[in-house]
Amino acid sequence: MRACPRCGSALREQQVGVLLVDGCDSCGGVWFDTNELARLASMGREAVTRAEEQFEPPAPPADSSPAGEGGQCPACGVPLYEFEFPHTPGIKLDACPQCRGVWADDHELAAIAARMPGGEAAANGPSGTRHKVRRVVSFAQRVPCRKCGEANHASSLVCWVCGTALCGRRGAMLCPRCDNPLWDEAADDSCQARGTPPHVDHCHACGGIWLEVATLSELMELSVDRLEDWTGKLAALVFDGAQQVAGDVLCPTCHLRLDERAYAASGDVYVDRCVSCRGTWLDNGELVAIRRISIEQDVWGQAL
Repeated sequence: MRACPRCGSALREQQVGVLLVDGCDSCGGVWFDTNELARLASMGREAVTRAEEQFEPPAPPADSSPAGEGGQCPACGVPLYEFEFPHTPGIKLDACPQCRGVWADDHELAAIAARMPGGEAAANGPSGTRHKVRRVVSFAQRVPCRKCGEANHASSLVCWVCGTALCGRRGAMLCPRCDNPLWDEAADDSCQARGTPPHVDHCHACGGIWLEVATLSELMELSVDRLEDWTGKLAALVFDGAQQVAGDVLCPTCHLRLDERAYAASGDVYVDRCVSCRGTWLDNGELVAIRRISIEQDVWGQAL
């Protein structure tokens, strides 16, 4: 019999769609074995809400542990660690470093469901289906530690094996254009404007890059020659045959539609920006193009 990592009560098995999950009737938490939460998310918002409603505690038990403080894996008995999924920031779940199961406290599934696309039309239409697939992939994928290479949840803050800080790396993101995986690529020292060389998320299929606000600002301090040299190296990683997916250009972090806007007054280059996280998507070759425009028109201070 599995025990609740929060209050120690026996967990009860409950069928949710095709899944058999374990929940606690005392504190309301739910345990998901490896990939079960991803499978639940693929069923849509209503399925996630139903899973939350299956375990309703009569009242918070007096001996329950506060969220994020300790707790052992119901399957392996090892301590759980706290993490957040990149598309549900602020919702802190707990995972097992050994079996990769996930524990959700009471109301956390409801909070996740509230951020998923709602409505029957959105769920069944082409855009809604694509949104769901991207979210499920983000749930399921993991990224390697830069030091030891061990796979970690995409939103982990530190490597569960060696403890190396993952630098807030969100990883496991999909290209806004073609839905292929984005790869973390670091610039060489020649592109170092300050601190350490910047990192971008690069699509090896279509050649586009995803940049956070600070990274874009840093790159725009470099000369055109340095940017051309680095983007040329990135271009060498691109393979042929990528096709743009029909529909919206979606933020790889928030899964929201990106806002397309002309760069500066020329109207020659259009960039895509997320109004939520303020990240920017640049298609292949656009980084050098906007750097040239910023020099010619002296507009970087007002750009983006």
